[in-house]
Amino acid sequence: MTKHLAQRRTTVSVSAETQWQRVLDLTDDMLRAAREADWESVATLEAERQPVVVTIFDCPAEKHNVRKVAENVQHIVDADVEIRRLGEARLSDLQDALAGIKQKQKVSLAYARSEP
Repeated sequence: MTKHLAQRRTTVSVSAETQWQRVLDLTDDMLRAAREADWESVATLEAERQPVVVTIFDCPAEKHNVRKVAENVQHIVDADVEIRRLGEARLSDLQDALAGIKQKQKVSLAYARSEP
């Protein structure tokens, strides 16, 4: 292997490690925001994370990094599952609140119509 190629592989490897760390940090920030019901931040962080994930998977993992990549992907999947679960719970709460508001509107309309 030439010195230039070895140097390039080291640079790519360091860059990949940096990108993975960025994705993991963003994922952890997303999970923290979801736990705090800060859905605007979750969306912003996901928009920031997505292009880094795409960049990472544009280059195949080096053979000696496959295990670490699998661990990283599992961490992301686990966090995303919890984020989704929290989001679905929040959505259900919002749907219930909306149904309550609609019911109150119907009652108000019915009452208004019954007044002489």
